[in-house]
Amino acid sequence: MLRPSFRLPPLVGLLLATALLAAGARAQQPAMGVEQIERGMRGYGLSVFEGGTIEPFPVRVVSVMHRFGPKRAVIWIRCTGDRMRRNGPVSGMSGSPIYLWPKGQEKSLGKGGRLVGAFAYGYPFSKGAYVGVQPIAQMRPVAERAGPARTAGAGTGGRAVEALAARARSRLSRRGVFRLDALAQIEATWSDGAAPEQEHAEAAVPAPRGGGRVEPMRLPVTVPDRSTADLLAPVLERMGLRPLTGSAGGLPPGVEADSLALEPGAVMSVPLAFGDLDVAAAGTVTDTLPDGRVMGFGHAMFGQGTTALPVATGAVHTVIPSLASSFKLSSTAEVKGTLVQDETTAVVSRPGRDFETAPVSVAVRRGDETASYAYEVVEHPQLTPALAAGLANASVRAQRRLPPENTMRIRGAMRFEGGRSLALDTTVAGASGMSLMAELAPPMMLLERNPFRSVSLAELELEITVESRMRMATLVGASTHRSRLAPGETVAVDAMLKSYDGRRHRQRLELELPENLPPGEYGILVSGAARYVRTLLGSRPHLQQIETVDQLLDLIRRIYRAPRDAVFAVLLLPEKGVALGPRALPDLPSSHRAMLRRPNRSRATLFRPWLETRKPHDGVVTGHRTVQIRVRESPSE
Repeated sequence: MLRPSFRLPPLVGLLLATALLAAGARAQQPAMGVEQIERGMRGYGLSVFEGGTIEPFPVRVVSVMHRFGPKRAVIWIRCTGDRMRRNGPVSGMSGSPIYLWPKGQEKSLGKGGRLVGAFAYGYPFSKGAYVGVQPIAQMRPVAERAGPARTAGAGTGGRAVEALAARARSRLSRRGVFRLDALAQIEATWSDGAAPEQEHAEAAVPAPRGGGRVEPMRLPVTVPDRSTADLLAPVLERMGLRPLTGSAGGLPPGVEADSLALEPGAVMSVPLAFGDLDVAAAGTVTDTLPDGRVMGFGHAMFGQGTTALPVATGAVHTVIPSLASSFKLSSTAEVKGTLVQDETTAVVSRPGRDFETAPVSVAVRRGDETASYAYEVVEHPQLTPALAAGLANASVRAQRRLPPENTMRIRGAMRFEGGRSLALDTTVAGASGMSLMAELAPPMMLLERNPFRSVSLAELELEITVESRMRMATLVGASTHRSRLAPGETVAVDAMLKSYDGRRHRQRLELELPENLPPGEYGILVSGAARYVRTLLGSRPHLQQIETVDQLLDLIRRIYRAPRDAVFAVLLLPEKGVALGPRALPDLPSSHRAMLRRPNRSRATLFRPWLETRKPHDGVVTGHRTVQIRVRESPSE
């Protein structure tokens, strides 16, 4: 945590400013306005193409477009050097500063010139290196809105990613009215059937969108394997990021972290997860201010205004040429500050650790072998759930792929701010990376993004056991030996199950009928957890009347407590129960129930009470059947 800011005495402030300048803080670079730019002007850009060396590349002005956006312009340039003509615009160059030489100034590549803006836009599949430049005059106001940097020494300084990774690993040694519509993603994870495992051998280079639309250069995000890249792609691409197979950890040979700085043309890395593997987005620094603030990218990362993400130095392994869009393979070096402002025309960081992370630990068991992994994931409402699931998937695949026929047992706990927690204990047959996303992401998403208040993940602990067999059974029939019963008697239901290997067996479930059960026809639902959860949510609408975060968490717990490896029997009762808001009132006198049922009592909800029982099974149970019984008035009937 940063210390509270305070006002420095004038003399002390002057001495501190002098010391900062003496230590190498850069003065603001001289700039050239859009109105001064003419077609055909020449200049250069700065970026890193290999290692940590900032290199110039020649450019020529093609034109200037005014009203490119509301009160915004864009400068179109062509990169004329052989390397850029060969590669075209490169993902990861976003923010590379572009300089033009004024008339009469000596033209020497990499020297002189005035800053006009940042490498920012491109057309997918375009021939030649045509680039849209974000004018610097449209970027600097973002830095002003970010506010001045905090006092030196209050944050992480040059804290290396490896130090943060060590912190993650050290945690292992210390352990021995919100409607049902928002819960659809959880209910969808409890669908019957198993998802087939998808394996890919090719590199993860997602196809870009149509070539006729200008768009910000996508920031490349290194992801450890194709499966995890595919898993994260829908989230990352929707947010303007480009998942690539690789790793953000480990600098290129010969590059020392101490030699890297956040300066114009250098790599500007945004670590999203680090530890036993690293995930990071990479762009380029456009400009620095004397107080340590850094501007970059020339376009938004997420465009959400105020934000809090780590910012680090980095280096480039190489540039991968591509017919679609070339990209840099980059690695992160040292955390230098916090990304605090993220707007349409630029992102801005300042020194100090103002960001939050949550530890994620994963133990993977296969037979007698156990491998443990530890990570830190950044706190971000859209990214944290997907990243946590992606890290779990990468951990499961770290040593070898999932067997084609498998069963995965997921145990552990999600802990949230404020002491809230969710226990995890579920089984998935025929698991894939998408299974982990479906199991882990929805609770985090709902708690991070709900109408009441955002609740952040504080810690995720997982123990994942992988078996090389399918423990799954389908419910193919259900029957009872006695279909006519009296109130107070016990009905025995036999569930017929067919295992994945074709074997059949019976599971007996018993329900004791209430003494006051009215005579009539009743159906007993026999099912696996998926249908049980849908029946629960459908028959008890009051559970949908969520008014607080804690009520939302209670409902999520209720859903996750339904074990997949169990058979359920449910009998809906004819008596209408009454709930006030989300709370059932089972012992309410009949006169009070009648009053609450009046139409003007909008918070009162009728629901169907039920009898239920469940029996554990050796595998995940899917399918459902209904058994009909008739309840007579008395035993002698």
